[in-house]
Amino acid sequence: MYPNFAQKKIKDYQEVDQKTKSFFLSINGKQPNDPVRGMDIVVDVVRGEGRAAGKPFPLWLALGADAVRDIRAKATRIVESLDVYQDLSVAVGYDQP
Repeated sequence: MYPNFAQKKIKDYQEVDQKTKSFFLSINGKQPNDPVRGMDIVVDVVRGEGRAAGKPFPLWLALGADAVRDIRAKATRIVESLDVYQDLSVAVGYDQP
């Protein structure tokens, strides 16, 4: 039995449980990024050493090209929304007509 799966089973959820377990087992070990490299980077950032030396401590640390891509896409959507509604967003101040 894979150790990260619940040992207590509920019969009514057996089918969905099996599909979920099969899916996770099918992708295990095929992730696009190396967790060891990721943790090496985290250690460098926390210590301010290695590849992170001389850089300010980040508020966010995206690990992996997929994370960078997805965060940039979300940030773009947020800025676009701000641009569309900026006039309304700033119209809540007491000094606004």
